[in-house]
Amino acid sequence: MRRVPGVLIILGVISFLLGTSRAFFGHAIVGYSRLAVSPETYWRGAAFLVLLAIALLMLERRERSG
Repeated sequence: MRRVPGVLIILGVISFLLGTSRAFFGHAIVGYSRLAVSPETYWRGAAFLVLLAIALLMLERRERSG
């Protein structure tokens, strides 16, 4: 269970970097048109993944202390 938040944070960072490259360079790093969405979509996904990781860490801490 401890690895899941780390993986979610890494995915969030990757998502944020893809959105930033899309915003500044006008194209996605990954050349697939199915992944070429607006930068805001990547940033929203990154925020969600990081918040989910924080929630999982808080839940784990709560279970340990209770």
